[in-house]
Amino acid sequence: MRPGRSAARASKGQRQRQPQSQRAQGSRWGKAGFACLVLLIGGVAAAGLVLGPYAWAGEMWRDLAPGWPGEGYGFAVTAGLLLPVAGALVALPLRYINWKQDKPRSAGWAAAALPGIGACVLILSIAMHTIRPKGSSRSGYCHSGGEYCWVSLNYPYVWVVGLGATVLGVVAGGWLYGVYRRRVASGNE
Repeated sequence: MRPGRSAARASKGQRQRQPQSQRAQGSRWGKAGFACLVLLIGGVAAAGLVLGPYAWAGEMWRDLAPGWPGEGYGFAVTAGLLLPVAGALVALPLRYINWKQDKPRSAGWAAAALPGIGACVLILSIAMHTIRPKGSSRSGYCHSGGEYCWVSLNYPYVWVVGLGATVLGVVAGGWLYGVYRRRVASGNE
């Protein structure tokens, strides 16, 4: 700018521009504060998502597994088959996120993935209750392990059944997706 230009603007009532460094410093603190707030809210939400289902999973094993078709093993198969479905419920909406092009729509797609994330956390919490704690398997008895030991004592090696069902669900889902893609490709020709 020319030397007398800013004085002329001030006399006309126009706002003078701040130097770039001052503007950047002010917005930097605002962005950092917003980022801290988002991280705090996200951390509390994540803790609630993880600790809530983690506390319920043991009760679900005690309440639902004995009456489930196939008892605990059938419950593990159901949870194992639902885990890939819940993963797909997370992955499908996240495919459409493009923050640079459309932020509101991307936020909507991110929100659409939240139920799938909740389902994944719940199913993984159920799966974590099938693994027997290390200390109890060495000592031979299990009095302080709580729900973990109850599941392991009533349904030995149930984690293998759940893991096998998860692998089977992933393979079946991949096969079905391949069949779908071939049908779509042959229909477009």
